[in-house]
Amino acid sequence: MTDKILRRMLRGKIRASTCRIIVLTSFVWLLIDIIIIMNYIDCTGSNSFLCRKSGEYNVEVTRAVHLMLGNKMDDDTIVNEEEIDTNHSMDDHADLPISQTYKPQDLKKWQVVSPLPENIGKPGEMGKPVRILPAQQALMKEKFKENQFNLLASDMIMLNRSLTDVRHEACKNKYYASKLPDTSIVIVFHNEAWTTLLRTIWSVINRSPRPLLREIILVDDASEKGLIRARLLGAAHVKGKVITFLDAHCECTEGWLEPLLARIVLDRRTVVCPIIDVISDETFEYVTASDQTWGGFNWKLNFRWYRAGGLFSIDRDYFYEIGSYDEGMDIWGGENLEMSFRIRNVESQNCLDTMGRKSNEKIGSSYCHGLGGNQVFAYTKRQQIMSDDNCLDASNSMGPVNLVRCHGMGGNQEWIYDSEEKTIKHVNSGNCLTRSTREDPSTPLLRPCNFTKGQQWLMQSMFKWQANHRSR
Repeated sequence: MTDKILRRMLRGKIRASTCRIIVLTSFVWLLIDIIIIMNYIDCTGSNSFLCRKSGEYNVEVTRAVHLMLGNKMDDDTIVNEEEIDTNHSMDDHADLPISQTYKPQDLKKWQVVSPLPENIGKPGEMGKPVRILPAQQALMKEKFKENQFNLLASDMIMLNRSLTDVRHEACKNKYYASKLPDTSIVIVFHNEAWTTLLRTIWSVINRSPRPLLREIILVDDASEKGLIRARLLGAAHVKGKVITFLDAHCECTEGWLEPLLARIVLDRRTVVCPIIDVISDETFEYVTASDQTWGGFNWKLNFRWYRAGGLFSIDRDYFYEIGSYDEGMDIWGGENLEMSFRIRNVESQNCLDTMGRKSNEKIGSSYCHGLGGNQVFAYTKRQQIMSDDNCLDASNSMGPVNLVRCHGMGGNQEWIYDSEEKTIKHVNSGNCLTRSTREDPSTPLLRPCNFTKGQQWLMQSMFKWQANHRSR
């Protein structure tokens, strides 16, 4: 009898202990769930332990989180590109706040877009070349004349064709801020082949995180306003925080947008250009280009930083702060030169500007837009002020100052810049370069040197060298 009672008591204790363990374990898991949930939601108030008083996030990302996510980005993983090198292991946890460039409410959460599946058996899939049958060669050549590319091949390719992931392996594994500004895409077109235009649009839609793609603005300028003014028209209607200019005949690949916005969120004054690969005009094969193109020399050995003027992202407000595009540009080709230095007048705050004019035409002045191109000059050892192959030249002692092909023999093309007085003196006449008058506000003149602000010019170097030094 006693053994039975003891057994019952023992069973009761075991059951009670088991219940306590179950309850305690459940409570522990509940606390873990609450912590994880709180780690993944926005700050709910100024007193939240996840929020700083400034409104910034203070999020710690541990190795366990990365392993759980399978190398995918969690909702509040914030990685500063300048603080974490791609060669460093992400095992080290990071405490990285959202950039103060934008207010937290201006940034959007996003997730990585899944790759498009291959349309097996379809022409041009995975960026492969399209081969035209011999019987269609004549038709292909006839259609080629319409747009100067193989329109027949383009029409054969699906609008949402698949492309290989051409990114460097380090780029594929790179982490970006979990909250980025949204962007508006501006595309100018006229008489563009519909298949190339629509393929451009679908590539943007299919390979852009939806929260980051505010809108796509298409501008059909009927070839009346010119490319640059058409882009300005599109930019005027942008609602996104960032403007992204694209050409009407390109295809965006996987992960194309996030790196552009990630740079801008760190510093909204950054103008970011993607690596621009090549689509063959004959076969529409996707051909990767070099990612090591930084700048180049012209035949006068003048070095220029280059970027592709048609494809870049820029903060919307900053675009207008620096004067946007030069409205004097009628066609493409001059908007892509990075500024080496500009010559700015102290009084008017305007810069010398070629205004897109050719040799033997007057030099002009306009608002300093900061985008290079027409406002790029070089002051040479021969004391010439050079823009490409043309130099500032004054055959009359009172002006005007013209753009004349550089001859390297001094004379009318010799100028002395006094860095202390900030004057640009024309050697032959002895007069100083003077800001334009109200009667002709876009034409600088030569006048006797009087050292007023109207004759003071700042030569501002805009070179910014960036290098990552790594020990070997």
